[in-house]
Amino acid sequence: MKHVSFFIVGIAVGLWSPLIAAPALGPTAVLNTPAVYVEVLTLVPGEGTGQHSIIPTEVGVVAEGEVILSSPNGREALRAGKAFSLPGLTPHDIRNESDRPAKIYVIAMKRCD
Repeated sequence: MKHVSFFIVGIAVGLWSPLIAAPALGPTAVLNTPAVYVEVLTLVPGEGTGQHSIIPTEVGVVAEGEVILSSPNGREALRAGKAFSLPGLTPHDIRNESDRPAKIYVIAMKRCD
């Protein structure tokens, strides 16, 4: 089931990528409906989200560059093409420790109707 979910997320991200004309720093909402929230997050070298958590499950797909995901599960390096999933209310930080900008698509399912 996880493979199917990541496949669907990959297709969805591919469909939205043409809508983003120029890279923006920080989070930019791509889709915000009552059921789902999708944002593109561009982190410059040395920048991070700061430790945070959200109520729904959070899925992220690294589109460009490399980031470090820090959570109670440890630190994980994620390069372009890799994805992560965190249960709701999991404290985490996403940080760009590289020397190039990184772009991540973040998806949060608000509710499943």
